[in-house]
Amino acid sequence: MELLMQAAWRTTAWARSMESSVLEILEEAGLSTKAFYRLFRSKDDLLLVALEQVLRRQSDFSII
Repeated sequence: MELLMQAAWRTTAWARSMESSVLEILEEAGLSTKAFYRLFRSKDDLLLVALEQVLRRQSDFSII
């Protein structure tokens, strides 16, 4: 899952939008479509998890 998260952030950063396709993310991660759909139902699900991680990390820093 972490590999997909990192690939999603890299591809969206390069595109400067959240419009990267699942195939672009998978290519960046070096994973198959089957691996993706074992973890997520859609690209939106992946992006929601990625955003939740960012918010969690940000709130962790706010506490310090």
